[in-house]
Amino acid sequence: MKLLIYTCLFVIILFVYPSCYTRDSSRNNVSNVLLDKDVKPESGISCEQMVKEILVSSPRFIELTNGLSEKIIANGGLGYLVIFENSADSKLYKQKNKLNLYEYTLRENYSDRATVIARFLFDPFKLQLYEENTAELLLNKIEFDSTLLAKFINNCD
Repeated sequence: MKLLIYTCLFVIILFVYPSCYTRDSSRNNVSNVLLDKDVKPESGISCEQMVKEILVSSPRFIELTNGLSEKIIANGGLGYLVIFENSADSKLYKQKNKLNLYEYTLRENYSDRATVIARFLFDPFKLQLYEENTAELLLNKIEFDSTLLAKFINNCD
């Protein structure tokens, strides 16, 4: 009986809790909406968009998305999505992001669902990009184009 209870608790912690803490309950659907006041006038693009540039420059992201659209479409889907989930600036987005990280998900897009394939986080203080390993509850550092950091540092406080 104890084993069953511990197993249930483990499943809840592993799968339910991570999906709850990253969602904004005021939205029905996750979106890429950015607030105008977060756009820096010097660059004309937001910090979230700069982080997305950093993400798509990573060899790991390129590896995951290479041929992915074709596979999803062949399986009846619409392609893949890169979805902005959380901002490090929780004041702007009225979210409780305790980690102060930018978060993006890579999703398979179908007409009735958008399944998460991978979750990426960017730490603006350590200037490091991570891929979340949900099975082991780890953040794995991943490489990216470090020349993009200067643009991020100059425009995002």
